[in-house]
Amino acid sequence: MNFPEPIIDIIEQHHERIDGKGYPYGLKGSSISIYSKIVSICSTYNFMSKNYYYKDKYKANDVYEFILSGSNTIFDRNIINCFKDTFAIYPLGSEIELSNGDRGFVIRQNKGFPDRPVLRIFNDKNFNFYYEVDLLKIQILL
Repeated sequence: MNFPEPIIDIIEQHHERIDGKGYPYGLKGSSISIYSKIVSICSTYNFMSKNYYYKDKYKANDVYEFILSGSNTIFDRNIINCFKDTFAIYPLGSEIELSNGDRGFVIRQNKGFPDRPVLRIFNDKNFNFYYEVDLLKIQILL
């Protein structure tokens, strides 16, 4: 079977790194196809967010942070920026629990801040009383 050249590039290059420390060829930067750069991020996200017999999956926010930390070393910065703009650690409708025990769900995303959605928090078990929290506007105290 003959595969188109871009497909062969993806197969051969998706373990290459922007800094040249990947394999099998040690390609750097623009020598790696754009498609391989995209698949590299997808492959990393997929691998890290699934359980395998030899490892437990990572939490979505940990995978996200790992990918961001690889900007311009492991992964292409421009592809990372696209990833950031479209990624949602907490998708719409996700159930959440705040550190104070209040529960609710995600009602909106803040573009470019996938770890800071807007939440609807319920004050009682019957979901009668609620308030909204925009995590982008909340100051985190350490």
